[in-house]
Parts: sequence; structure tokens; C-alpha cells
Amino acid sequence: MISVIQDFFIEPLLQSYHQADRDQRRIPKSDSKIQDRVLWVLIWLWGTHSLNQFHEILFTTGTYLKSTDSLAKVIKNTASDLAEALRHQIKLPSEEEWLRHSDPSTIEGMEEYRNHLMMIIDGTSLPIMAPKLERTRQAMYVSYKSHYAWRYMIACLPSGKIVSLSELEEGKMLDSEMYVESRLKQILEQQYPNLNAQFKYVIVGDKGYVYIVPPEGWELLLTKSGESEIRSSPDGQTSRPSQGDPGEAGTFIRRFETSIARARSVVERSISVIKRWRRISTPCSIFKQGDRLNRDLVVIATAYANYLITRNLQ
Repeated sequence: MISVIQDFFIEPLLQSYHQADRDQRRIPKSDSKIQDRVLWVLIWLWGTHSLNQFHEILFTTGTYLKSTDSLAKVIKNTASDLAEALRHQIKLPSEEEWLRHSDPSTIEGMEEYRNHLMMIIDGTSLPIMAPKLERTRQAMYVSYKSHYAWRYMIACLPSGKIVSLSELEEGKMLDSEMYVESRLKQILEQQYPNLNAQFKYVIVGDKGYVYIVPPEGWELLLTKSGESEIRSSPDGQTSRPSQGDPGEAGTFIRRFETSIARARSVVERSISVIKRWRRISTPCSIFKQGDRLNRDLVVIATAYANYLITRNLQ
């Protein structure tokens, strides 16, 4: 809807530019209207066309008459600015908000976990076309998914609201390694230094997170498939740490429960809302080292996913 595009995407970007008035270097120099540039980013996110194809469409209709390289720069800069303007939509909750998003009377699977405050995590892919260089192909190959991709991790509340988004990592990185790279453990410890004794603070995951260490004072609650993953990992999704299984040290509680599967499945639904945009769910992008465009597109898609999730429109 035009009103959603205006209110959710364009207005926050206009506000961010207005706040940057004192620093003229932050205001983009472009002959194209902000409204047009935002629409181009959204069309780019929604489609799978190449840059040349997209430029041809805009050029043929008289919408954009400059070069392909110039269009690429406009899309990249606008996506970066839009991601920055929407980034506040993805943030860790206050305890009051956390409780609202964990209500067993309205949220599926929480009936058995009434005193739990859960942070549900999972990793997913942004598929890309097969890289040309062999070394890059090895780095970007997700073995247990059999595709080339960037990988990223989200954390959500039992309602599905997404409260944390990692950086994009190479496809070969395991979920447990991505958890470490994201520094989510340290971030949660800083955000919630005083744990309420009335609740159990819990990291919830699947078998890919068997060997992670939760924040201090938190528990690790995993799906039942994690038990078999400790014995063997036939698909290569996990790897036993060289220093041994941290769960055997007794410094935190690790549980495997069948009943957690219902509550945990919300993270898969949240990811599916993010990946409605074809640009980040279809292998149509070319690998570019250091390119921030894909990261910015994921931020935009995740912020909008929260808009849908919190309005029950998914």
C-alpha cells in the first residue's frame, strides 16, 4: 500500500535527513526524488533482475536516464540510508515488553513455559550465485544446505518479534560459530545485568546450538534433536569444540525437550517473513567482498518483518 510505503519507509528516511541538516556531508546529493529512490530500492529487493535489466526498465520508461553505474550508486546509498533509519526497529526489549511478547494466553507453545523469558535464535541464508573463484566458493558454500550463501542469525521473542540481527558471515560458518561472532552472549549480559529471580532467562535453539554457552545466569534449552547431534553430526551442521563440550562443565543448565519445538518454531516463521523479499531468498546476487548492500537489504527486510509481525499481518 502506498500509505505503508510513505509512513514506514519514506517518512523515517526524510526524518533522518532532517536530523542531519547540520552536517551537510550526510545529506545525499541526487537529482532523483527521495520517494523515487526508496521505490527503486523496494523494487530491487522484490525482484531478481540484474542491474543491467533494472536499468533498462527505468531507462526505457524515462524514469532514470543516467548510467548503470550511477543507478547502482543510487541504490546502494539509498539502501544504506534507509537501513540506518530503520535499524531502531530491531532492538532488545525492556523486561515489560518481553513479558507482553511471552504471554502464554496468546502465544502458541508457551503454556508449559510460563515463567520463562526466551530469546529464540536461528541462522539462515541469503543465497548467492556460485562464485567464480574456487577459494571463494569454498568459503561461501553451506555444506548442509548444499548452496552458496551469506549466513546471518536472528533472535526473536516468543511472539516472533525480531530483536537482534547479526552481521552477514561466510557460508561455511557454523551456527554455533556465528553465535560467538555475533557477541549476543555479551550483549545480553550487558543489557540485562540484574536478572529477575521470578523468571528463567533462556536461550532457545535447535541442534545447531548444542555447543554454545548462554549468558551468565541463563539456561540453554534445545530441541530434542540436539541430543543425537552430540553423538554424531551426519550433516556437518555442528562441530564438537576442540576444548570439549562446554555443557559438561556444569557451569550452566542445558536441557533437551520435545515440548520446546512448538515455541521455537516461531523463529522459522519470522525468518520466512524476512525472506518474502526475493532478492534475499533467491540466488540472484553476485559475491562481492566488503559490499554492504546485501547487509543493508537484510536490515530493511527485517525491520519491515517486525512491522508485519507486530500487526499480525504475516
